[in-house]
Amino acid sequence: VQALADVEAVVHCAGPFAHTSRVMIDACCATSTHYVDITGEFGVIEAALQRDTDARSAGIAILPACGWDVVPSDCLIASVAHHVPAPQTIELVMRTRGRMSRGTARTVAESIGAPAMCREDGVFRPVPPAKRTIAADLPYGPARAAAISWGDIASAAYSTPATSVYTYAVMPRAAMVGMNVLARGSRVASFRRLLRAGATRIANHAPGPDAEMRAHARCELWARVTSTNGASAVGAMTTPDGYVLTVDSALRVVGLLQSGRIAPGAATPSQAFGADFAASLPGVEMGGIHACNA
Repeated sequence: VQALADVEAVVHCAGPFAHTSRVMIDACCATSTHYVDITGEFGVIEAALQRDTDARSAGIAILPACGWDVVPSDCLIASVAHHVPAPQTIELVMRTRGRMSRGTARTVAESIGAPAMCREDGVFRPVPPAKRTIAADLPYGPARAAAISWGDIASAAYSTPATSVYTYAVMPRAAMVGMNVLARGSRVASFRRLLRAGATRIANHAPGPDAEMRAHARCELWARVTSTNGASAVGAMTTPDGYVLTVDSALRVVGLLQSGRIAPGAATPSQAFGADFAASLPGVEMGGIHACNA
């Protein structure tokens, strides 16, 4: 708390955020310091967004997920949802390239053995069998993706009226098979602990993407929003490397906080900055949004 006494805003980057976010938010509330983080952990995002009363009382903004997780996806989802009456279900697909940072790798390691999660009818649940894969027409070509746990299963329910959110990532078929094998084997607690310990040791030495990888990587996002009456719309977006966008986004957010344009409270990126915020960042390209068959 003493370290934040004269600090206007914190950009919290120390993951896994499940271990670090709460204590930092508590300190920010005690010192009236704006809180920004770059987490993609859905449980952390949910917990942060539930601190709205605390944020307003302290006169600060609590803004989780202000990096690649989940600025572009949240803004894409909010933009598509504007074209659908009474949004009910959201499906998000992403395709990324490049290596993970050490913090991201540690977060993934700690999740080994946990089922892919979704938000279904307003509740976090394991993804049902019928929703484990999806085909999507991504900007650089169609692909099939597998269900994963992602931050938007928390944020999208605040950014839109939707009550069900499913998130997916494109991965090689071998990786999909491997995930299923691991999921079955990790039902045994001792095996799960062994897997996580081994993966954490590897993650602790993860080199992360180098400058050349970051400069040339492109990421893709596709979202479909379906209404209560079955009408749906889809949209897509491409972005620079996730770590490059994270820096640009976080710095932009700090500038907005310093300008006094962000009201106190807890909010998702699209709530705080508008659905067009991601498209204003360097290298982000927003595709058209159109109606489709669900």
